[in-house]
Amino acid sequence: MKILITGANGFVGQALATRVLQQPVNGRSVSGLTLLSRRFEQPPLDPRVRLIKGDMADKSLLQSALDEEPEVIFHLACVPGGVSEANFDLGKHINLDGTIGLLEMLRLRNWQSQVVPRLVFTSSVAVYGQPLPATVEENLRACPGLSYGAQKLTGEILIADYSRRGWLDGRSVRLPGIMSRPPDDAGHASRFLSDIIRNLAEGRPFVCPAAPEARSWFLSRPACIDNLIHAAGLPKESMNASRQWQLPAQHISMQALVDGIASVHGEQVRQLISYQPDPVIQGIYASYPPLLTPNAEAVGFKHDGDIPTLVRRALE
Repeated sequence: MKILITGANGFVGQALATRVLQQPVNGRSVSGLTLLSRRFEQPPLDPRVRLIKGDMADKSLLQSALDEEPEVIFHLACVPGGVSEANFDLGKHINLDGTIGLLEMLRLRNWQSQVVPRLVFTSSVAVYGQPLPATVEENLRACPGLSYGAQKLTGEILIADYSRRGWLDGRSVRLPGIMSRPPDDAGHASRFLSDIIRNLAEGRPFVCPAAPEARSWFLSRPACIDNLIHAAGLPKESMNASRQWQLPAQHISMQALVDGIASVHGEQVRQLISYQPDPVIQGIYASYPPLLTPNAEAVGFKHDGDIPTLVRRALE
């Protein structure tokens, strides 16, 4: 199987690239892996890997990335929410124009292979907007409050439509907060949720901008990769009309998260945490209600299971 990953140098993309070189996708091993990203830091050293460096909205580069006719495409490339809100043109360029460019190239493809490519698109809980209801269910009407969320929702809708027409076989997954992003992972305003785990695990103090009772949705990066690979293997009979799933996530308070970190890394971490709630940050990223995902779970999507497992996997 040949695979393409866009945004391959990102936090999720790097781990996904490593995993698919080691693990079968849809029951088959990878014979060729094309990685497309604006830059590369430590790409996999593997003869099956082909690197394409540049902007995915550049049609010539994108065409080159598709030249090997990948059967599975993981479309991860994006400009994150904070940056997209500060720079609308940049966010639109990658999150919307780049996605449409990819879909159009797949629609107009003239490949030797007759296989319809499977496209796994990473959407986001940003599609829901604010305020959220008392409980978030899978059929909640999306009403984005940020340009990033609007761009992701547009991508979902277009992928479902292109799939309906038979031009591709798409499936979109809405990601919650993925743990634990590195300290220099700029642009993610929700990064403090990762910083709690990383700082306390490494014995460094942390001032949390959300109150102890504030809650958010959590998923480790390894669990996220599990779900992306699972999405690529879903058979057609598992598809819903929107071809979209909200990934399951644990609904955890800051205090419960600290308790989980203490259970893994020792009781001394409790002395390292203090709280200075920021109403804006807490209101956007740590005021989440319970998340119900029975449909996603019924087709095999999963979260980490418990908080200690989340904490351990978050730093893998």
